[in-house]
Amino acid sequence: MTLSMNALEALKKHWAVGAIGTDDLDRAKRLVHERLARRAVGKQIAFSFAASESDDAFLERTALAYEMAAIEGLDELSRPSGENMALRDQATAASFHAFDIRRLLPIPTETNDRLFFILQLSAAAYCGDRWSGLRRWFKDNATALSAPSVAEVMWDRRLLYRLFHCWVRLFRKRGWDDLDRIREIIAGLRDDQKNHEEQRLQNGSHAADRAIALRLAALYHWAKGTEILARYMLQGQPANPFALIDKHFEAGVKAATASGDAQHEVILRWLHAAARIMITNSLWWATRTVNSKTTDFVRSLTHREHQAMFELLPPQRTALLEQGLLDQAKTAIVVDTPTSGGKTLLAQFRILQALNQFFESLPDDERRRINALPAMIYHGVRSENAVPMRMNSAPRSAAENLGNLYREAIGDGDDRYSVGQARQFLKSLSDRDWQRARPAGAPLAGSGYKRVWEVLSGEASA
Repeated sequence: MTLSMNALEALKKHWAVGAIGTDDLDRAKRLVHERLARRAVGKQIAFSFAASESDDAFLERTALAYEMAAIEGLDELSRPSGENMALRDQATAASFHAFDIRRLLPIPTETNDRLFFILQLSAAAYCGDRWSGLRRWFKDNATALSAPSVAEVMWDRRLLYRLFHCWVRLFRKRGWDDLDRIREIIAGLRDDQKNHEEQRLQNGSHAADRAIALRLAALYHWAKGTEILARYMLQGQPANPFALIDKHFEAGVKAATASGDAQHEVILRWLHAAARIMITNSLWWATRTVNSKTTDFVRSLTHREHQAMFELLPPQRTALLEQGLLDQAKTAIVVDTPTSGGKTLLAQFRILQALNQFFESLPDDERRRINALPAMIYHGVRSENAVPMRMNSAPRSAAENLGNLYREAIGDGDDRYSVGQARQFLKSLSDRDWQRARPAGAPLAGSGYKRVWEVLSGEASA
């Protein structure tokens, strides 16, 4: 899903957008730029922009026009290419503009309105390829993201508040725990259902009971779809999640429609499209057909404590999904992006794919060396033998020579990679041995290197 200038231009011909008029669309664009400037440097620069009390209502009306154009194509978003590309492009471009405006409007104070405002804003960001902007909005409006208390609220409200909390986590993705917590929240709702559902279905009339039953059905399908999405983003399972996501969100939309809850129906349509896009953008989906080494690498990215990664940046998505970077028939792809544009990750994926393709045909010693490469890079050394030296706090400048001595002493057996054995070896070295390991031209004598190692390793106090 790539936004094009042609799609943005074509959107102006849509009936809802066209009804706003060219002059008012230009006015909305100017107001957006003015508000962005005020937010960015308003404390440093005094602007003379003219503001009107009617600006918010005008921007709200303009955003609604874009959202109407987007809703027409939500079902097409994230589906295979070749179905209705014009409608897909319309939805993407309209969502792009809707997010641009909505993020600058005041957040509603009424609880339900606030929740639906944030959910629709977030879904529009995904549908309009603006999720990096959404992350900034989340950071700037952290207090608005808090879920309301579920104490003393009716069962359907409890479900809504908990699901809002889950989707904030899905959009935010601050780490493994952020997504894993969703599983616990959904499990807690299942336990709560036993205690709260029956009472909520007793409303004094058949019509009211039916409406609430349909509302609960929509919420239950929403909860199940949420659980499936969170599991896939964490684990890459089930292998093909789209059928299950579609099943539950489509059933949820039908139930919400039948209950007469238009607000609920609309937000489920937005979240359905956002869920499909989230899956398509995920590391798991982009690398699902590659190899086990890549799968292990993706698992490490999603599990790391610092800056866990779950989704591809737009240039990465283009290279992997559209240009076929991991296609074995491809010989090369030129990637030209700024710093922090995601080039290193693309190179790592390509390296892993190449290693997997040729790895099994290599001799055992070559395969062992390749497996040792990450440790060699991490410790800043050029040989396998130096790795256990560095793991025992040996100075890097002496690690290569110490590794050679280590290999001379114990041979080529696999036990030479034992950290404990390497430590015993270093403890056994004499001053003469340390002198042999001293790099040529080093300012320290061998005994000085020995003293440094003893301090760094804890064998002696400073």
